[in-house]
Amino acid sequence: MKRDLDPIDLGSIPLFQGLTATEHDKIAALFSKLTYQRSQSIVSYGEPAGDFYLIKQGVVRVYRLNDSGGEIVLALLGSGDCFGEMGLFTDSHRTAWVEAVTDVTLYRMRKTDFRNLLVATPELCWQMLGILSRRLAKMDEQMENLACLNVEERLLKALRMLAQVFL
Repeated sequence: MKRDLDPIDLGSIPLFQGLTATEHDKIAALFSKLTYQRSQSIVSYGEPAGDFYLIKQGVVRVYRLNDSGGEIVLALLGSGDCFGEMGLFTDSHRTAWVEAVTDVTLYRMRKTDFRNLLVATPELCWQMLGILSRRLAKMDEQMENLACLNVEERLLKALRMLAQVFL
């Protein structure tokens, strides 16, 4: 059976590191491949959360709108990153928009498959907790920066971070 995701590729993705080849094989079968062009919307704020996404290639931006309609970029995510898990844990609607910054190839897993996989794979739960904890720490740092740094310092710090990620 031809699969959209090669199980061997899963071992290089932080979320799936530490799992066995057999587990990779089972997990790969749960994903379907999607492609999006630059500037194309992937997820919309307020829609029901029904899918988990894994980025194979490209960059997406996760953002919200402020009261005056301006965009607030929450994250830029690239190859090996995932998104969409928050709504799956809380049975809620999407809390942000996700848009392709470049042409993007994604793998999508349905909510029921994602939840069943977490129940059946404790190591995956620990990996997901690690990812969520790092994101929370990053948000804490951003809040601290807003409170403690002036505009120039925040801009310089943001440019350094972007250079580390994308250069």
